[in-house]
Amino acid sequence: MGEPTRDEVTRRYERGFACLRAGEVGEAIKLWTPLVRDKRISPPTYLREIADGVSAHAGLDPVVWSFIVEVLEESHGRGVEDDLTLSLLANGYVMTGDQRAGGITDILVARHPRDWRSWRLKALTCPPAKAGHCLRTALALQPFSDDRMTIELFNELGQAHLTLGETDSVLVLAKRLCHHPQTIWSGVSWTMGLYLAFLAYLKSSDWDSAEVAARTILNGISNRAPLTVPSEFAAGKRSLIYIHVPKTGGVSLNKALVELNALNAGHRQLTRGESGFDRYYMMSDPSTLSLPAIAGEGCKIFSSVRNIYAHLFSVYHWARRGWTGSWAMHSVWANRYDFEGWLLKASENEETWISKGLVFFPLFEEISGELVVDWVLRTESLQDDLNAMCAAWGLDAPAVPHENRGTHGDHRSHYTPRMVDLVENTWADDIRLFGFDFETGYRDGALLHRDTSGAKEGIRYDRTSRRVRFLDDVPDHPDLMPFRAR
Repeated sequence: MGEPTRDEVTRRYERGFACLRAGEVGEAIKLWTPLVRDKRISPPTYLREIADGVSAHAGLDPVVWSFIVEVLEESHGRGVEDDLTLSLLANGYVMTGDQRAGGITDILVARHPRDWRSWRLKALTCPPAKAGHCLRTALALQPFSDDRMTIELFNELGQAHLTLGETDSVLVLAKRLCHHPQTIWSGVSWTMGLYLAFLAYLKSSDWDSAEVAARTILNGISNRAPLTVPSEFAAGKRSLIYIHVPKTGGVSLNKALVELNALNAGHRQLTRGESGFDRYYMMSDPSTLSLPAIAGEGCKIFSSVRNIYAHLFSVYHWARRGWTGSWAMHSVWANRYDFEGWLLKASENEETWISKGLVFFPLFEEISGELVVDWVLRTESLQDDLNAMCAAWGLDAPAVPHENRGTHGDHRSHYTPRMVDLVENTWADDIRLFGFDFETGYRDGALLHRDTSGAKEGIRYDRTSRRVRFLDDVPDHPDLMPFRAR
């Protein structure tokens, strides 16, 4: 086949924009990718228009942002250096964690020193001390006093002060946000202000005030307003979906997920119905994702687990950094007590994850309780398990970097025999499912490791009791959901 004609290229570009208008972002990317990579037929101004169009639908989807960066780098490399191209490229670098964003924001600020958007973008690439100056400048230049962006700027300034330990300044900003004038954004402002205050109380070791703020957050979540902020997954239905249970290697897997074009479902549970809301397992987003909305034909679903003793130790240290949303109480407990004290609180807790119920429940469908994952990776053998999964599914296995590496040493040295017994008694279902072992990490012959097809008919999760039912248990146990006829 010869080189496409200009008319053929134009029609392909136009079909891509038609897909965007229909919300089919993934189809648009498929149409455009060959043209973007062929320097002979892709006018650089077309590339900028593609990036601009896709960015409006990108949300937080790393696959889409990686495509946007690829498009803009090609356009920029061919001499397109207008403000829109640079702004989009800087945003793309921020979203994909690329350090080159700072150099581009310096150019934008030099070009437009009185444009608040340039200063806000620069703040995203600065250390906290300099970010505060950039955000204050942006607030001074921002012409609207009561819109969503002003609220966002106050919140970002509060986060910068928080990083520097300036809790008095954080509380001033939190109060201002909580008392925002009554507009359509007042609920969002109250939420951000409450979160800032909670984190400031944690930072200053004011445990009683932090607990009051955490209870207020939980009450707000119970009422479903104003804490819900829908998340966007832009690239359409996928053939691969990853369920990310916190602290199981999901950050390390993110780059691999982009290469596999897999959707990271985030810290959510999947459902075959409409996406729903459950304060037990969420932060400020809906807690479930609808499988019909995100899963393509023949979709495969996978997840990762971590040895529960290491997992609980990691969650404890993560919670000490200040979780918000429904997990705020864990941050209070983790900062108020030592590891054993937090573990005891978690083992008694029924309000939020982690509770005395099943820890790895997101691997099960929300309503029916059926095991939804087709493959289970282990954090401790992430690369090997991913290689095996890709080989089984006919995919090329990408490399998995090791991100968010812990610095707290061997978790086993922080357990007493009494604590080990507490874990074994409280989370016996997790141990039985995944073969967790305190000394060796995992026992041989675990029910759920790698290919799970042989186990799907034998287990169900009941979201009411937060327990697992095994087929060889008493079939009519009164506390557990009965098996559905198949």
